[in-house]
Amino acid sequence: MDETPLDLAQAAGEDEPWAFWRAFADAELFLLLTTEAQGGDLSPQVFEVSDGPMVLVFDREDRMAGFSPLPVPYAALPGRVLAALAAGQGVSVGLNLGSGAVSEMVLPPEALEWLLETLDSSALEESAGVVRAVAAPHVGAGAEGAIEAAVSGASGLAGEAILADVMWEGGRRGTVLAFPGVALRDQPAVARAVAEALAMSGLDAAALDVMFPGLEAEVTASLRRVGRRYVPEVPVEEEVLAAVGPGMDKARPPRLK
Repeated sequence: MDETPLDLAQAAGEDEPWAFWRAFADAELFLLLTTEAQGGDLSPQVFEVSDGPMVLVFDREDRMAGFSPLPVPYAALPGRVLAALAAGQGVSVGLNLGSGAVSEMVLPPEALEWLLETLDSSALEESAGVVRAVAAPHVGAGAEGAIEAAVSGASGLAGEAILADVMWEGGRRGTVLAFPGVALRDQPAVARAVAEALAMSGLDAAALDVMFPGLEAEVTASLRRVGRRYVPEVPVEEEVLAAVGPGMDKARPPRLK
């Protein structure tokens, strides 16, 4: 059976502790319902277990069918939306239970609260100032993976991304991640995806600006000459918790078994 992104991310374990939460936030999850969804109203099946109420989600329909061989109503939701729905409800989430997958686990309410707070706190400054000078990027150790995750978050919306150090009009210096030629309607989604990816990688979003120059703009040519270029992959169709207390330290993702 093919492994899903959640399986692969969970298997990464201590080598990449943020990987599971990035995958969970982006994953399409199938939430078991008691009745068919009516518009935006959902009625999840709630199971009472020893630790309190729990809802069940699966990252593949065949895993859901393996848990319940009879047809059941369900809703397909991104993980970030599921976390928002569960916030403040004291509800755990059973992920892929009964599937035998490496990603089979129970996510406690504290972990979901941590995820939601991390996503909500992610923010990037969209830079609209005038760039006066461009230089090769200098990013801190460990930031490369965060930048790659940020670029992958724009997959399907941006054809390229360029990382560079710049000096803005007025003398302020900083690092930018530029996405040339992104349509105006898609720019908010790209900025949000990058901000979330940086937050989920443990990199301070304030350390990076995002900008959307035109494909033929002079600054784009300068960025391409000296910057580090990334090409997002085109999507193909088809997280024991921290010792200080699960979800209490926003700088550290909950550790999952």
